[in-house]
Amino acid sequence: MWCTMKNILIVGAGIAGSVLAREFAEAGNIVTVLEKNSTVGGNCSDSYVGDGVYLHEYGPHIFHTSNERVWKYINRFATMEHYEHKVKSLTDRGWAPWPINYRTIELCYGETIDVSFSMWKNDIEKARSTHNTDTFEDKAVAEVGFPLYDMMIREYTRKQWNRDPKLVPSEVFGRIRVVRSFDDHFFGDTHVCLPKNGYTNLVNNILDHENISVYCGSMFSLKDAEESSAYAIFSSSRPDELCLYSAGKLEYLTTIFQRNDSSYVDRPTPIVNDANEYVGTGIIRSTDYGKMFHSTYSGPIIDEISGKGKGNALYPVRTKENTDLLQKYNRVLSSEYGIISIGRLGTYKYTNMDEAILLSLEMSDRFLGR
Repeated sequence: MWCTMKNILIVGAGIAGSVLAREFAEAGNIVTVLEKNSTVGGNCSDSYVGDGVYLHEYGPHIFHTSNERVWKYINRFATMEHYEHKVKSLTDRGWAPWPINYRTIELCYGETIDVSFSMWKNDIEKARSTHNTDTFEDKAVAEVGFPLYDMMIREYTRKQWNRDPKLVPSEVFGRIRVVRSFDDHFFGDTHVCLPKNGYTNLVNNILDHENISVYCGSMFSLKDAEESSAYAIFSSSRPDELCLYSAGKLEYLTTIFQRNDSSYVDRPTPIVNDANEYVGTGIIRSTDYGKMFHSTYSGPIIDEISGKGKGNALYPVRTKENTDLLQKYNRVLSSEYGIISIGRLGTYKYTNMDEAILLSLEMSDRFLGR
């Protein structure tokens, strides 16, 4: 625990690093932030492309939270505008609401909701009597029944994870909502919104403090850690990359973002999933940023496909082997270099933006003795 006038080094100017930097700076510490990219924002960085449209560089980011501390905090740095976030999935039976709701169930079973719901319940009971929950597929079938799993989840998961769903960790299903009503909103949080002037502007505002110095285009290595005079170092870099993959690579799902310049096709929602079997390009998800920001022109439209090891490392694959390797790297970083890992890449854990903010606030509370 410390109070003021310490030199703090933070590697990475994403949400996690920026909030931590701001909290330490406001407590009177001198903070240096190193960012390897040319701009701040991390995975939520964006760029203005005109007509009120912000292109999200690493896939669409919708801010959502029910945590009032986080909500109050983010409103200090941006005007947050309410956003009606709805998603449809393209299935072999047409467009279906995602996450699964009563309309999805009707579409799957082809009956009114009373009849369809009864059939759905029977399928779930049957699945739970014959399936364990060791894998993602087992867990999914036990929770939604095989027909819905087959229509909405199986092929989407296969494309996203680039593997048989039986080989996907079961904990991943915990991120999937099932809505027991006709409500077709993607999130169930109290606040769902977008920053009026974009996420990069939001992060710039968080970092705008006299005690914070930000250096973009700056790489960081363990040699830098050895030579640093900082009182504490917090890093959102990949632990395996920092250690030069000395014990092997942590596995991440990678995504390639590609602009869709084909003839414009109207989509039912700004963001659509493709739940059909892999064909052609293997598109997982598409985002129409013109529709997302209610623009008067069509596009840009960005498709997402599995990188199969190439592209942007966005989602940690938290198998036992990978988490064991993570612990090995973090022991080295902590004991030998005094580095504390933060953020999605650093902690090797998928976190939403509000979770990242809260974790950084709570970490600063502990270090500042609040």
